[in-house]
Amino acid sequence: MRYYVSNRLIAGGTDPSGWRLSAPNMEKQIAAIVADHIEVQAKSYALNKSPDLHKAKPSQKCATAIIASLRSNGLGQYKDLIYSLRLHPKILRVKLDKKGLAKLLSINIEDLSEELIEFELPWQKKRRGVENKLIIGDPEPEPDLILIRMLAKAHHWVQEMKDGIPLKQIALSLGVTPAYIRTRSKLSFLSPQIQTAIVKGTLPVEFTTNQILSMKIPRDWQLQNTLFGV
Repeated sequence: MRYYVSNRLIAGGTDPSGWRLSAPNMEKQIAAIVADHIEVQAKSYALNKSPDLHKAKPSQKCATAIIASLRSNGLGQYKDLIYSLRLHPKILRVKLDKKGLAKLLSINIEDLSEELIEFELPWQKKRRGVENKLIIGDPEPEPDLILIRMLAKAHHWVQEMKDGIPLKQIALSLGVTPAYIRTRSKLSFLSPQIQTAIVKGTLPVEFTTNQILSMKIPRDWQLQNTLFGV
């Protein structure tokens, strides 16, 4: 696999505009998008330049094995399958190793489809807490478990107060201050759309627990939805 490094990094010195990414997370996403790409091409009988449906079964079987391994083991034994990754503004261009892929699919190298060898996907940078994440393509929703647990606690505390239990008593039983309960209980008053987005993992990732608790949130649900982009 070839990596193309920024000239600013090679030149040395600090770069305040730069940002670090998790290598394991990056490799996991790359393995997933390569598996998805090969699967789409295989289902469309587009592994070859001029596919012959009667001769496609061997290469289709090989493709299925590659896809399964990429999804279960990540890049693993297929790290050399990727020739290069180029990260352009908003676009990630992926080029697979032609010789290695031809061998894995049992296809003559000159017969490989060009659409199979090179492809591109949109990407964006997201920040969750102190972590930067590279989001490639259209990933599955990723619920924030910390936020979900706090939302459930907020509903529980509000229900206890509705049942007549004093705020101080709830706080005392948990070993926290009343202010701790009060500030976090406001999560239960978020609009139904926002709470659904939290549970499904579709809320923009910048809205962490700490970020929401620090915000001045309007009471009107429509204004809340606009503020949270849901």
